[in-house]
Amino acid sequence: MSNKTVYTFLHLILNILYFIQFCFYECHGNQNSTNDKSEFIIKVQGLPWSTTSKDITAFFSECNINNETSGIHLIMTRDGRPSGVAYVEMTSEQDMELACKKDQEYMGNRFVEVFHVERREMERAIRRSNFSVIHTLNDGCVRLRGLPFKCLEEDIAYFFRGFEIVPYGITIVTDSNGRPTGDAFVQFSNKEFADKALKKDKKKLFHRYIEVFRSSLGEIRLAKKNQRSIMAALADYNEDYSNRVNHYRGHDDFGRQIRNPSNKHFGAGKPRFKSGRSNQMKNWQGINNRNRYTVYMRGLPFRANKSDIFNFFSPVSPTNIHIICNVNGKPTGEANVQFGSQDDAVKAMSKDKSFMYHRYVELFLN
Repeated sequence: MSNKTVYTFLHLILNILYFIQFCFYECHGNQNSTNDKSEFIIKVQGLPWSTTSKDITAFFSECNINNETSGIHLIMTRDGRPSGVAYVEMTSEQDMELACKKDQEYMGNRFVEVFHVERREMERAIRRSNFSVIHTLNDGCVRLRGLPFKCLEEDIAYFFRGFEIVPYGITIVTDSNGRPTGDAFVQFSNKEFADKALKKDKKKLFHRYIEVFRSSLGEIRLAKKNQRSIMAALADYNEDYSNRVNHYRGHDDFGRQIRNPSNKHFGAGKPRFKSGRSNQMKNWQGINNRNRYTVYMRGLPFRANKSDIFNFFSPVSPTNIHIICNVNGKPTGEANVQFGSQDDAVKAMSKDKSFMYHRYVELFLN
């Protein structure tokens, strides 16, 4: 029996034992746990993904944390990613109450929620998080961030030259328009190669420093699923939007009429389009204008609505706004915004890197 087979077998046994322990605690809980408030446990949620224990210590600098090394528990998702949740053990009820006053304050560019919970909830969350981390560690996957947009799979393979990557193990993430986002996933043949890959963090590929994080097969599957869902949603949107423009005779989202640069009567009511002309209008609006006069937005606050986007581009007026949502119907922080002319679209690009609420927004011209 080879060393690799023995190693895999031992990991399987450990996972089974840990799973049994996890199930036992889920059913019976910790008999020593108490529901009394003297536990002084607080839950913090809505944290930035990059939050560390030091960040939490600084955020609660006016409070006394019970052992800053072991008293802060950052929770991971089942895919091994930061969940934006942490549990913090305070030394006294006074410290706990003082910490709860930080509720709705900002950490970085996000406001966080802070409230008291029972120790039992914290212990359950920690066990689930630890179980997730074990599976993530064994997946042999990493995530890359900050890749040049021109980067190809061959470039990533060269970046990790000497490390064995599984067949079709490189996934380059694209946005709703099929353009690279600068993120990618790589699955290696074993955990050891993934561990070595993490040491490439902050190394250069072409002219850019690349960030390397541990990832999981679950995260890769989710990224692929989201890409397929977005592309399917956009296909439905194209058809729906073309039909809607045809029905309303060229009115935009805000009730105004759109002028066709090649036809001064476009959408103006006279002359009325005949059937064939209507199809021509639909083709122009659904293809030419969509390709030439569209600005793609990235980094929008999740609460942003169409009115916020319309005001963001003032004094330039969009003709149509489509906020992109994921498979669960939640905003992804992206939108496609259409303008009536190339000149308006170019003017709109002057808003690139401008702030909407507390976040700066990136713009890309189609």
